[in-house]
Amino acid sequence: MSESGKTGVFWLVASAVVAMAAIVAWPRSTETDLAALIGKPIFENFNDVLDVSMLKIDRFDEELGQLSSFEVTRDSKTNQWSIPSHDGYPADATEQIRDAATAFLDLEILDVASEVKDDHEKFGVLEPNASSLKVGDEGVGRLVQFENDNGEVLVNLIIGSMVKDTEDQRFVRIPTQDVTYVVKFDDTPLTTKFESWIEDNLLDLSSFDIKEIGIRDYSIVRTLQGASMQPNFDADIALEEDDVWKLAKLDVYEKGKPVAQTLAADEELDGTKLGDLRSALDDLKIVDVRRKPEGLSGDLKTDAGFMKNDDAVRSLITRGFYPQPTEDGKGEVFAANGELIATLKNGVEYLLRFGEIDQQSLDSEEESEEGAEEQVVGVNRYLLVSARVNEATFPEPELQTVPETWEQLHPEIQAAQAPKTDQPAAEPKPEDAKPKADEKPAAEKTEEADMPAAEEESKPAADEPTEEAPADEEEADSCEAPSDDDKETEETLFQDDEASEAEKPADAEAKPAAPELTDEEKQEELEVAQESIRKANQRKLDARNDQLEEARKKVRSLNERFAEWYYVVPESEYRKIHLTRDDLIKKKDPAGAAAPVVPGN
Repeated sequence: MSESGKTGVFWLVASAVVAMAAIVAWPRSTETDLAALIGKPIFENFNDVLDVSMLKIDRFDEELGQLSSFEVTRDSKTNQWSIPSHDGYPADATEQIRDAATAFLDLEILDVASEVKDDHEKFGVLEPNASSLKVGDEGVGRLVQFENDNGEVLVNLIIGSMVKDTEDQRFVRIPTQDVTYVVKFDDTPLTTKFESWIEDNLLDLSSFDIKEIGIRDYSIVRTLQGASMQPNFDADIALEEDDVWKLAKLDVYEKGKPVAQTLAADEELDGTKLGDLRSALDDLKIVDVRRKPEGLSGDLKTDAGFMKNDDAVRSLITRGFYPQPTEDGKGEVFAANGELIATLKNGVEYLLRFGEIDQQSLDSEEESEEGAEEQVVGVNRYLLVSARVNEATFPEPELQTVPETWEQLHPEIQAAQAPKTDQPAAEPKPEDAKPKADEKPAAEKTEEADMPAAEEESKPAADEPTEEAPADEEEADSCEAPSDDDKETEETLFQDDEASEAEKPADAEAKPAAPELTDEEKQEELEVAQESIRKANQRKLDARNDQLEEARKKVRSLNERFAEWYYVVPESEYRKIHLTRDDLIKKKDPAGAAAPVVPGN
């Protein structure tokens, strides 16, 4: 063999040895690298949950073969969270995002389950991708992604099946890798339920603030000629201070006309159903939302051009809401299944309109062997909500009249100084008006007064001159001497006069010496009193106006929240807040059937 041939063989053998060594050594090197990852965080560069501005969860419905995506994002300018996957509905996501992101902080690799792509289905870490999946595909995981404000990916991980015989370990995979890892992971915060990401108090009210419930039970029937309303009954129920419900009004419609009714002797309001309604309003649950068409205001009034917008009108009607034109050229919306009015103590009034069943929930409701009742519970229904001010809660306050003169300021002094010429000084009592037995008639007294003076002269007058008597004495002598009864009367009158005189100083001391004030002092006192009364009246008006304005402010805020949305509520919630007459009124228990009916109950 030539020298060059020997050299060629040598290089061929050397190359084969090197290649064989590389083949043998490569898996061992890979295994060594993967083993080094155990105990380390799977996302070393993710260390601050506040960096997260977007969460997206993709999942695949194996039975329907459909891919669904749930997304929550934060506006970098307003710092407000919203749910783009649900038409941008506002999210109450600060804590929820924090909890979800925290689950990925320092997420350590416990083990390497597989390096083979063919094992992805077995471990449930196939990527949810609509283009590569079909109905019946199994082993598809949930793809979770976090991004920051710059759109940089912070977390990108497929969550797979639970590890057998464990309660907190799962198989996971980074989409760009074939390796399947084992991690200790709690996926509870990664819910895609819409209701878990929104504020749970939709109406923003407390059940303790509800003072009255109004039920407007009617239905709208669609015919070939259009829609017609069929009213059933109207009821107003007030909640008394002792938490007892009182029926204020019950009108039942007969041939389209309201007829006032009262409860029968064996009927009463169902306090349990009303209590459930009250609690449901406090915690009204919604499962989805849809955007309302433009041109429909927060208070559900339509503008002049709304009725000409076929798409907008169709959007309402298909969900069970019917706009009707009004005399002012605008319009009002009525609901297929009536309305509920809830009035609060602060004057804010909620109006809930009940629409039709959500067709999407009905279409997804599969036939069930458990029966129709089980199936109905799964459907959802549309709801429109608006708020308004109950003006009757704010009556005008009673104001004090401002006096224009000093005398009007002191009516008691004015009355005391009024002339008493029209009134007799003293009126005789009925018994005093009758002549006494020993009292002579007036005619006899006149005859005695006309007796000759000789008889009078026969009666000497002690210590008096006989020549000439004063005129007063002559008049006194011409009268008959008073009887004992007359003396008693005179003594009584004298004593009354003395008592009256004795009481006068005390009365004078008790009363203000107003008459002694000068005109300037009276005017000053009047002006001070006028200013005080005006201020007191203004405080009453301000208090009423402040409360009214506070209610109006609250209503504006609520209608801004409700303005854009159809709400979707589960049928179970609908049944709590939509009461029929049979729900509202029940038969009394046999023990209380004979109890008297209190008016209004």
